[in-house]
Amino acid sequence: MTNVWPSGQHLPFSTNPVRFAIGQPAGPSSNSWRVWTSPKGDTYVACRDNFNNVKVSLHASGRWRMAFTQEAIAQNPNLVAPNQDRSWEVWDEPDPVRPGTVAALRLIFVTSELGVLPGQRLSRRWRNTSFVDTHPVAGKLTVATLFLTQGDIEQRHESEPTLHLASLPLPGGRRVQVTIHAEDENTFPQFLATNRIAALAQMSAQGVRIPEQGYLYFYGFQADGARFIAGVRAIST
Repeated sequence: MTNVWPSGQHLPFSTNPVRFAIGQPAGPSSNSWRVWTSPKGDTYVACRDNFNNVKVSLHASGRWRMAFTQEAIAQNPNLVAPNQDRSWEVWDEPDPVRPGTVAALRLIFVTSELGVLPGQRLSRRWRNTSFVDTHPVAGKLTVATLFLTQGDIEQRHESEPTLHLASLPLPGGRRVQVTIHAEDENTFPQFLATNRIAALAQMSAQGVRIPEQGYLYFYGFQADGARFIAGVRAIST
């Protein structure tokens, strides 16, 4: 695996913002993702290109949400119905998965669904993006997990090599930890394929045209309380 960092950067990153993509600068990659914190102790996660009208907000109050951004609504009021809240979901910080450690969010990447090519990564949104390579063995997902920890507790996968990408400080001694590791695909690609077919059928019925290089994103939650986001190519290859 060959990982590429901006010049002068060393792991784990400890300053805002953290920008990363899964894949290689010279080949296909995921979209670019950004993680950052506020002085008040809030943590934010957003896609920087194709999915930039939505943001995950992990507020220090423990009240979390995934929602369309205010800028997205201002540009396209039709994203939500009149008097509808712009949040997809609002939830409370889940219980720790172990002492001092909360699993907050997972970004899940299937290697076959990485479709952003070098020629599409020329805008300023891709500046200072770190690239993390996929696992060299077929049948593996790449998972970026965002933890909130009390203290600088380094997170490690129980069986797979783990890249400790970032550790950002929060007030009160908490930290935002971002790790990247592989997991077995199991049935996850089939889950995405089924949801892709259903989403495309729904959009077609609504007269929505999907560009050939478009991406679809799916959102859900897992048994430990963490939410997940996974992207697929709109047109399967």
